[in-house]
Order: sequence, then structure tokens, then C-alpha cells
Amino acid sequence: MPISMTLADNFIMDLIQPGTHGSTFGGNPLGSAVAKAALEVIEDENLTENAANMGELLRSELANLKGGALLDYRGRGLMNAIVIDDSRGKSPWDFVLECARNGLLVKTTHENIVRLTPPLVVNESEMG
Repeated sequence: MPISMTLADNFIMDLIQPGTHGSTFGGNPLGSAVAKAALEVIEDENLTENAANMGELLRSELANLKGGALLDYRGRGLMNAIVIDDSRGKSPWDFVLECARNGLLVKTTHENIVRLTPPLVVNESEMG
């Protein structure tokens, strides 16, 4: 269901005047109802807390793998990135393809960076 939203602090929001910002999907009643329901699920199922906890688990596992082809990692919540040492004969794209062969979808973002963004509902057994 398409919907759009703008979030900013008060300083920025006070700069937006009627007619200066538009949206193809803004104000759609059905889209708004779906978005409200999605936000309720996020709150009711504690998905923000889950994202924080599962992100910490992911980064702790990445810490154990650091070295070799994994140069570094970083992230917040469930949005994480790993830096691949592509001087070792394997490219980040090779890593993406290997992940896909094992049922894990990841994405290259820059020359040697791969993004890891599990779903908000991921659980501990799925992270292992």
C-alpha cells in the first residue's frame, strides 16, 4: 500500500508552508489506515526493542568473524553493513551471491560494503 510521510524536527517542519511540499500518496485515507495499523503492530509486538536486541546479537556475531575477508562492520538496530576485503580475490558481489545461495538476501552498497537489513520480526534462532 503506497503511502508517504515526512519526519523532521520542529525547526525544519516550521519551514514547510502549505503548498511548498507535496506528495503523490500523502493523505490517502486507505494508505493512512494501513500505516496506522503497521505502526500499531510495531508497537504491540515490541519490534523496535527487537530490532535493537537482534542488531546487537548480529554485531556480536560479526565481531567473532572480523578478520580475513571481513575488514569491519557497523550498524544500528537491524541496519548494518560489513566491509569486505576485496583484495583477497573475492568481490563483495561474490559474497552477495554466496549469501543468496544460502537463502540470505543482502545488498552491495558501495565498492566493498554489503548491507545487512534483516526484517524487524527476525528472531534469535533465525539470526543464528
